[in-house]
Amino acid sequence: MLTLVNPIPYNGISWTIGWIVVWLFAFKCFRIYRVTRNPLAGMYCSIALLMGTSFFFFGVPNLFTQDPNTLLKTYYLADLFAQLGILAQSRLLWFIGFKNKFSWWVIALPTLLWSITILLLETRLLPSHVVVDTGARLVLYIDQAPVLYMKSMLYAVIAFPISYFFIRQGFTQKVFKAKINSIAAGLVFLFVSTSSIQNALFTNGSDTKQTCITNAALFLLFQLVSSSFTIYKRLSTKRFQTSSGSRP
Repeated sequence: MLTLVNPIPYNGISWTIGWIVVWLFAFKCFRIYRVTRNPLAGMYCSIALLMGTSFFFFGVPNLFTQDPNTLLKTYYLADLFAQLGILAQSRLLWFIGFKNKFSWWVIALPTLLWSITILLLETRLLPSHVVVDTGARLVLYIDQAPVLYMKSMLYAVIAFPISYFFIRQGFTQKVFKAKINSIAAGLVFLFVSTSSIQNALFTNGSDTKQTCITNAALFLLFQLVSSSFTIYKRLSTKRFQTSSGSRP
C-alpha cells in the first residue's frame, strides 16, 4: 500500500497540480477535436498529454518515495515524455509557420536527433542525479552543465518561434475572440519557454520553494481561466439557443 512521504516535497505538490491541470486541458482539446476536427485542437491535445505525463513523473513519485534511485528512473521517464512533447511542439511550429514552405521533417528530424542526444547524455555519458533535501522539502534533479545548455537551446529554438507566430497571427485576426486566443496561446508558450530556460540556466534545472509556489499558482490560474472560458461559451450558446427558440 502506498503511503505519502513526510514531509511532502513542494515540487511533488506543484508538478502533481500541473499534471492534473494539463491533462484536463488535453481532454478538453480532445473533445473539441472530435467534434470539429480542428488540427490545432488535435496538436494541443497531443502536446498536453505528453507534457502532462512528464509532469506526472516529475511530481507524483515524489509524494510516495524518497529513494534517489527510484526517483532518478522516474526523472528519466519525465524527461523522455518532455522530449516527446517538444517533438509534438515542432509539428505545431511547422503547422503555424512553415506548412507551405517545407515538410515537417525539416524541423522534426533535427529536433528528434537533438532530443536523443540529450537523453543519451543525461542517462549514459553525463549522468544526472537526484538529491532528496528533506530540510528544504524538495527533490532536486541535477543535470550536468552541457545537458542544461542543450535543453535551453532546444526550448528556445522551438517554443520562442511558436510564441512569435501566434502573437503575430493574433494581431492580424479580425475576430476579437480569435485575436485573444492567438495572443493568449503565444504568451503561454513565451512564458513556459522563458521559465524553462531560466530554470535550466540559473537553478541548474532544479526547483526551489519559490518556483514551486509560482508554478502551482500559474497552473491553478490557467485552470481558472480555461474553466471560465468554457462556462462562458456554454452560457452564451444556451442564451443564443433560447433566443432563437423564442422567435416567432
